[in-house]
Amino acid sequence: MTLIRASGQNGRTFSTHSPDVELRLPDGSRLQALGPEITGGRTHVTIRRHRYLDIDLPRLVQLGTVSEQVADLLAAAVRGRLNVMVAGEQASGKTRPCCAP
Repeated sequence: MTLIRASGQNGRTFSTHSPDVELRLPDGSRLQALGPEITGGRTHVTIRRHRYLDIDLPRLVQLGTVSEQVADLLAAAVRGRLNVMVAGEQASGKTRPCCAP
């Protein structure tokens, strides 16, 4: 409950009547909690923190997150003011290189 209050989302609750909560913490991290009513066992809490807070396309290429071709495509999409959506199931590789050596 302390993290929910710290997020500034005071109307949110986490209880047997509301066994799931998703929120953004003050540092930009995201928290998701699922109670035993959903998981069938224990409460599961996931906190996702971003390692890099300020990053650009050349740095993503350097890190191996995207290829130069993908970076060029994304840059063109931004210049063209297009919408880009990255979708996929959990752990499907949306945030890590798909073709790393």
